[in-house]
Amino acid sequence: QDLAIVSAVVGAGGTAGAVIATWAFYKYVQGTLLPFKLHSFYVMFWALTVLLMRWEHLGSMWRNPAMKLVEAPAAQEEEPKAPVPIAEEQPNHASLPASEEQPNQA
Repeated sequence: QDLAIVSAVVGAGGTAGAVIATWAFYKYVQGTLLPFKLHSFYVMFWALTVLLMRWEHLGSMWRNPAMKLVEAPAAQEEEPKAPVPIAEEQPNHASLPASEEQPNQA
């Protein structure tokens, strides 16, 4: 439902983060290896914040959700739809009979 907004925020954040990291670690820090070390600590810090994230309806990495999701009544009363045929039952369109194959044009 909110995929476009989330994608835009994540994309903009990634672009802004790259600009900030380049400006902060590579422009003003003297040395050959030090900017890479600082950048790695920066990335690890933000990656480890995922361990602290928690949502009421999704839970976290350490705990289950606090709220139980309840299905809508219409979804519970809906009858199952017709089964989809498995791969062996579906027609194979990749191989055409020899009479229908098109000749190679050189």
